[in-house]
Amino acid sequence: MNYGSRRETAEMMVQGMSVSPGVAFGPAFLMKTDEEPVVSRRLQPEAAPAELERLAPSIDATREQIQTIQRNVSQHIGLHDARIFDVHLMVLDDQVFIEEIREEISERLHNAEYAVWMVSERYIDALSRIQDNYLRERKMDIKDIARRLLRYLGGWQSAVRDIIPPGSIIVADNLAPSDTAILRQELAGGLVCDFGSPVSHSAIMARALEIPAIVALHDITRRVVPGETLLIDGNNGLVFIRPTAERIKTYDALMDRRHRLRVDIVNRASGVPSAMQDDVVVALRANIDTPADLDDVIKYGGDGVGLFRSENIFIKEGLYSDEQSQIDVYRVLVERMQQHPVIVRTLDLGGDKIMPDNQVVREDNPFLGCRGLRFCLAETDVFKIQLRAIATAAVDGNLKIMYPMVSDVNELLKANDFLRGVCEEAGLAMPAVGVMIETPAAAVCADAIAPHVAFLSIGSNDLIQYTMAADRGNDLVSHLFQPAHPAILRLIKTTIDAAAANDVPVGLCGEMAGDPLLVPLLIGLGITDLSMVASSIPLVKMVVRSLSMTEARALADEALASRSGNDVQQHCREWLQQRVPDVYELIG
Repeated sequence: MNYGSRRETAEMMVQGMSVSPGVAFGPAFLMKTDEEPVVSRRLQPEAAPAELERLAPSIDATREQIQTIQRNVSQHIGLHDARIFDVHLMVLDDQVFIEEIREEISERLHNAEYAVWMVSERYIDALSRIQDNYLRERKMDIKDIARRLLRYLGGWQSAVRDIIPPGSIIVADNLAPSDTAILRQELAGGLVCDFGSPVSHSAIMARALEIPAIVALHDITRRVVPGETLLIDGNNGLVFIRPTAERIKTYDALMDRRHRLRVDIVNRASGVPSAMQDDVVVALRANIDTPADLDDVIKYGGDGVGLFRSENIFIKEGLYSDEQSQIDVYRVLVERMQQHPVIVRTLDLGGDKIMPDNQVVREDNPFLGCRGLRFCLAETDVFKIQLRAIATAAVDGNLKIMYPMVSDVNELLKANDFLRGVCEEAGLAMPAVGVMIETPAAAVCADAIAPHVAFLSIGSNDLIQYTMAADRGNDLVSHLFQPAHPAILRLIKTTIDAAAANDVPVGLCGEMAGDPLLVPLLIGLGITDLSMVASSIPLVKMVVRSLSMTEARALADEALASRSGNDVQQHCREWLQQRVPDVYELIG
């Protein structure tokens, strides 16, 4: 291979941050993300109206581009991942943002390109100073929008997808999400960036596309020559520049073995019950975003849907979603799952889930604001339509309602009274009602909540985040996001005990449920209903079938007495390595 004038030929290893797992090998394609320089032109006052007329179609065209990308992502990847472009659309519909650009033209007499650049840079600078990692990453959304506006105004468009050699490793300083969205596995074997974080939209898109990706490499764009051979290990955050033949051979064997191992586990798990060695059955359900996700639930043998994220309906159709449209979606879920239960989480806006059409008031701290059930109780017109739609579809099958983000029993009682009124008015039976336990308050007061519901479901992701006061997307505090921390385990046990005392079943949904390391521990604590990403079901099933309740309870007792989450994690790792070595090898 020709490396140009570069003298270095020895292998070089660079450590970064893994944001999407997997191994990839191929030639480097350096993607230029810097655009043409923006030129400032002073306008004569009489020229400002014409310049404003240039701006309007650029906004419309950019909105159409983003909507097209969003539709493609929704169709090929899923609505949940297409949602990341809602932020782009919100920016384009933000009248304050657009008016600032117009003022730069009409009052300060700047040309449209310079006006877009100036206003965008002000927003980017402000976001860069925010401490919150998630919000700070939103500067890339502003930069992406500005770049598209400038492209339209300047009459130059990117055709990067047409020039990427298939199987390339994309090398960039950072990628806008719309750049990542046009990549496909047949084009991009992997992605490495100088900057980025696990919560950047490009990282989210890479995971959705199952493209191995590593970020925070700092100077990878300066280290790599176009066409140079790269090998990236997305599991460990390693990039090998000019890998040796021996290195390539080692990773080829690893990739081949893991592929065969995965296929073997899926095949062995197919058609067999999820029963422990002492015949205790553990229900393995799936978390889904759209009815299309049911294909994977059926493919991997899921025992129903433990969490249907209904907010995707509203994000797609608007806050006041048509009732019949909702009924149609819920009926598809019921029909395809047949006798298996389907649990619909009521509208859970707020936090990182926002509407694209400015129908929801923005808050300084949305994660601790009017989200989940709080939002529904404040927007009763929206809530009423959803509850009536669920109750209508529940006539045809095993459909249940689950309220999110409950922190006080009075919220639950108010919601139940409202549901009762909706059903009586429509002449419908009340569906079974459950509550998500995802705040420390709900876990501690589970004994007050349990008498008023048919089931409880522990939302582990938010429960950990709120208990540990640590954003799992923030690499500065990610070491505190510990699922096996004693505080988390004790809250889970408190919830389970409260549910048992009231003869109420309790399940768990979230990343803990699909983690083979933690499944024995959860079962030992008393969880026999787990809901996860559908593709995790075969691995979890093999763990369940290798486990006895005696072992599980011993593991849980030891964990509850522990003072360190790391110690618990290590003990679970040792058990899995000894008892289910093929699953242990696959998860690395």
